Amino acid sequence: MFSGLQAACADLRHSADSFFDEQRLHDIEVQSPLGLTEEDISALLKLDEAEEAEGIYGETVRAFFSEDRSDSLDIGLETLSDKGIDRPCLLKGRMPETASEAVVTEKFLIEASAELGDRFTIE
Repeated sequence: MFSGLQAACADLRHSADSFFDEQRLHDIEVQSPLGLTEEDISALLKLDEAEEAEGIYGETVRAFFSEDRSDSLDIGLETLSDKGIDRPCLLKGRMPETASEAVVTEKFLIEASAELGDRFTIE
């Protein structure tokens, strides 16, 4: 039993590490309530341990699913990385091709009672 558990743990660790590398998931996140500047990002890149650094923008917004704005949901919104850091793992659909498209989570689709291709407005 112990041998099986030990082997399974090593396999799971290897699988997770491979997935994290494929998706280019970040190792460290630096946040500031006032935001970070390009100078801040440049300073982070000067660290010996830093291979890559990039700023993203995120905030909580309200999404409206009907024209009369009666159906809404508060959602977390973030920009996608230009450098491919934290690349989403798509289960369906495709990556956005225009500024009016978004990648959404399964949780979002369930909570919004939405499907891929549905439209919503953010405020």
